[in-house]
This record gives sequence, C-alpha cells and structure tokens, in this order.
Amino acid sequence: MDERGELHEGLDTFLGHLFGLVATDELNLVADVEMSFTQVRALHLLAAADEPQPLHRIAERLGLSLTATGRNIDRLVRLGSVDRRENPVDRRSRLVSITPHGLDVIEQHRAPRRRALHAFVAGLPDDSVRAFLDALRPLMADDHFGPGQPAVPSQLSPTDHEENHVPHGG
Repeated sequence: MDERGELHEGLDTFLGHLFGLVATDELNLVADVEMSFTQVRALHLLAAADEPQPLHRIAERLGLSLTATGRNIDRLVRLGSVDRRENPVDRRSRLVSITPHGLDVIEQHRAPRRRALHAFVAGLPDDSVRAFLDALRPLMADDHFGPGQPAVPSQLSPTDHEENHVPHGG
C-alpha cells in the first residue's frame, strides 16, 4: 500500500473510532429537536455561510429540489431556527439566514463531538499533541476544505486546544 492509501486507511479508522464516540448523542439530539437530517444539514450550511443564502443555493448544496428545500426551510422557519426575507436585489427570490435559536441548535449538535475531542486530546501525551499540531497547521492554513467551510484557528498551541472552537460564520 502506498503512503496515500495508508493515510486514507489510517484516517478512516481513526475518524471512525472518534465519530463512534459521539454518534448516539448526535442522533439523539436530532430526535430531540424534532428535525430531519436534511434540516440539520441546512442549519450547518447556513451557520457556515458569510451571508444569507438564496433558496436555490441551499438546494444545490443539499442536492435537493427547490420544492423539497422550500419545505425543509418552511419547517425551520416555523421552529424559529432560520429567517427568510425578501432579497432586496431580486424581489422574486428570498434569502435565508440562521437565527440565534438555529445557532444554539448547531452548538448543541457540536457539543458531543467537542466533548469527545476534548477527552481524546486531554489523554494524549505532549509529543502526540505536538505531532498532531505540526500536521494540522499547514493543512488548515492552505484551505484544503475550500471556501465557506469552517476553519480551524491558525494559532493553535498545545496548551489552548480545549478552548478552540470552530466559528459559526453566520
């Protein structure tokens, strides 16, 4: 197996273990807030956006029709998780943005993952923390995830890992 294949296999195994620690908590949260996975995905998309999004862009990102996206956004509006306003540039379209309530839902959704990551990192020896940071810093600085994706703060240090969090962007 070449190095890329080994990295793929290692990351798949590592992330599988890490995500396995929080899967049940995250699934329970989705049920508790009475939202579908698509609605939670829409909230995450809107939380990462720098500005309100037109419905057609949300539909494209979710891989859904405009009708299906509109129904999901309607539900999120009724729950108070998103706001929909007329587009001042194009009155025929609506812009959708996440509300403070929607950001709270996102934070609740991220909390189990953050707790699991905190516990994992807290148990790492210092040399492993430094090795992770040495690998992560250039990857995150080079924007390998593309525009509109959450970023990791560039000033990560071994002593402040527990306080770092991904900004909402919304």
